[in-house]
Amino acid sequence: MITYMSGEKSAYKYRPEIDGLRAIAVCAIIIFHFSKTTLPGGFLGVDIFFVISGYVITATLISRSTLGLKEFMLEFYSRRIKRIMPALTFCVAVSGVLISFFSPIANDSLKAGITALFGFSNLYFLKKDVDYFGNTPELNIFTQTWSLGVEEQFYLIYPFLFWILFKSNSKTVAKRYNATSLFFSLIICSLVSFIVLSFYFPIPSFYLVFTRFWELGLGCLVAMNESKLKKKLESNRVMSALSRPLLILPLIILLLFLPVDYSVLGRVFIVFATAVLITCIDKDSQIYPLLSNKVAVYLGIISFSLYLWHWTVLVISNWTVGVSMATIPAQILIVFAASAFSYHCLERPMRKMNWGNSLSTTIVYGVSSAVAVSIFFISIYLVGGLYLGDKEVSLTKKCQSSLESPHWIGGDSHASIYSLLLSDIYSGDCVFLSEIEATGNSFLFSRTTVPQVNRGALSKPAVEVTLKNPSSMIELIKKHKPKVLFIAVYWNGYFLENSKFFESASWFIYGYKGVDGASLDRVRALALYLDNIRQLSEAVKDTTEIIVLLPEPDFNWTSKGVVNGECNQQWFMTIKYPPPLEEICKKHLSPATMTKQEFLTRSEELNTTIKKVLGGIENVRFFDITDIVCINDLCSTHHQNLRYYMDDDHLSSVGLEKLRPSLLQILSSAAR
Repeated sequence: MITYMSGEKSAYKYRPEIDGLRAIAVCAIIIFHFSKTTLPGGFLGVDIFFVISGYVITATLISRSTLGLKEFMLEFYSRRIKRIMPALTFCVAVSGVLISFFSPIANDSLKAGITALFGFSNLYFLKKDVDYFGNTPELNIFTQTWSLGVEEQFYLIYPFLFWILFKSNSKTVAKRYNATSLFFSLIICSLVSFIVLSFYFPIPSFYLVFTRFWELGLGCLVAMNESKLKKKLESNRVMSALSRPLLILPLIILLLFLPVDYSVLGRVFIVFATAVLITCIDKDSQIYPLLSNKVAVYLGIISFSLYLWHWTVLVISNWTVGVSMATIPAQILIVFAASAFSYHCLERPMRKMNWGNSLSTTIVYGVSSAVAVSIFFISIYLVGGLYLGDKEVSLTKKCQSSLESPHWIGGDSHASIYSLLLSDIYSGDCVFLSEIEATGNSFLFSRTTVPQVNRGALSKPAVEVTLKNPSSMIELIKKHKPKVLFIAVYWNGYFLENSKFFESASWFIYGYKGVDGASLDRVRALALYLDNIRQLSEAVKDTTEIIVLLPEPDFNWTSKGVVNGECNQQWFMTIKYPPPLEEICKKHLSPATMTKQEFLTRSEELNTTIKKVLGGIENVRFFDITDIVCINDLCSTHHQNLRYYMDDDHLSSVGLEKLRPSLLQILSSAAR
C-alpha cells in the first residue's frame, strides 16, 4: 500500500482551478516574451508552472496502487511520455524546419532541439552560457524548452525518491514524519543554493535542476501533506488571514509586475504564494469562479502547447516581420491556432490512445520519436541547411580529428576560430585540443571565473588564470608526434595590464596562480607561462614544429559577435535587422579603428617578452597578423566594407580568408 501523507483519498480528483492558475502562468509568460515592458515579471509564470507540476505529479503518484518499483516507474514514465512527447516532437520538428528556412544560424537551434527532445536543453544553454534575460535567446527557437529540461531531470529522480520515502507498507506516524522531514531538508538546501548562486553564478542558478528542486519540491510537499497544511493554516488566526485565496491571488498578479532586477525575490515569493494558494483554495473561495471559468480552464488545458508554440511564433517573427503592436494580434492568433491544433489533434488523442501491449513499449515509442526527429535534424545539417536567404560565405567546420592527426591546434576561443581555417586547409585532418587535462581550457593554463567584483561603474566577471605543468602535454606530443602544433591564445585578454583593457572587454583579470597554486603577479605569471612553452618546444623539437600566434589587434568595439550574415536583410524580412540584434547590428556597421602605432605600443611588452623567450628556439615560428589587419597604418574591424572581425577580438570568416595565404606559407615552411 502507498503511505498517504495526510489522509488523501486514493484517487486524484481533478481541480479545474489548477488549470485556471496554469492559464495565468502561461498568459504571463506570453505577454512577457512579446512585450517585456508590459509585464516585466511575466517570466515568473514558469515558477508557477513548476509548483503546479510538482503538486499534480505527486497527487497522481499518490493515487497509484501498484506495488513493485519496476511497475511503479514504468507506469510513471509511460504516462509522462504520452503526456509530453506527441506535442513536443511535433513542435520541435516543425519549428526546426521553419528556423532552418529563416535563420542563418539555424544549426544552433537544431542542436538545442535535439537536446530538448531528450530532456537536457537546460544544460545545453548552460554550457553555451546563455543569459535568459539577454537578447540572443530570442534567436534560438528552442530556448523555452530549458524549463522542460529542468522538469524531466527532476522526474528522473523524484519518482524513485517518492517510492523509497513514501511508498511503504508501514503507515507509522514516525516513518511518515521522517520521510517528510528529509524531503523538506532537500527543499531547504535547494532554496539556499538557489539564493546564494543567484548572486555569484546567476546563469547556473537559473538552469540547474538542483537550484530549481525547491520549486517543484514545494508543490510535491503540498500534495503529500495537503490536508494537514490546510488545517495548520486555518488554526492560526494570523496565518489564516494571510493565506486567504482572495489575498494570495492578487499578490501573485502583483509579483508578475516586478522588474527583472528583483527576480530572485520575486521567484521566492511567487513560489510560496502559489503553494499556499493551491493548499487553501476550494469551491467556497471567492476567487474559485474566476479560476474555474470555462475560458481560464481551457487556456490551462492547452497551456503546454501554448508554451511551446508562442516561442516558435516569436522567434520566426524575429527573423522575418519583427514584433510590434501592428503584428502582435496576428501573431497571438497564430499561437492559439497552432496550440489548439496541437492539443486537439495530437496531445489529447495520443494521450488516450493505446501505444502498445506494455508500458515499456510506450517508452520505446517515445524515445524512438525523439531519435527520429534528431536524425532528421542531423540530415538538415549534413545537406548544408535549408536557409532561404543569401548565404554569406563562411567557414563552419572546426578541427575534429583524433590525436593521431599530424596537425594540432591548442588555445582558447581564438584557437577555436583559427581551427575553422586549419580544418579547411587540412580537409578536416586536424585536432583542436579543447579543454583536455593536459592543456586546461586554454593552452597550458586554465581560466576560471570568480564571484563578480565591481570595477568602477562596471560589474564584470573577474577571471583568475592558473598555469599548468607542461609535462603532461609534453608526454602527449611525444606519444603522438604531431608535425605541427599551432598555439593561439588571447594574449591581450590574459596577460595585458588591466589598466589597458578596453571598456568593451568581457572580463578583467583578478589574479594569477602558478602550477603549485601560489599567487603570482602578472609579470611573473607571463614569464613562467612562456617558460613552460619553451620547455615544451625544446622537449619536442625533433618531432614537432611550434607556431605561436602573436598578440592580435583587438578593439574597443563590442564583445557580442555576429556571424554568418545575421545582420543582413533578406528578401523575406520586412525589418532591417532581427529585433534582438538591432543594437549590435548597428554597432557592427560602425567600424572600430586604431592606428597601427597605437596597437604596437599597447602590445609592445607582450610582443617583446614572447620573442625574447621563444625566439631562439629552432622549432618555434611566430605568426603575426598585424600587417594583414592593419592596412595603410590603420587597424580596423572593417576594410573596404568587409567585416574582418565578428567582435572586438575574434576574426570573422572574411578575416580568416585574408590570412589564408600567410598561414599557408608558414605552415608549408613548418612542414619542411
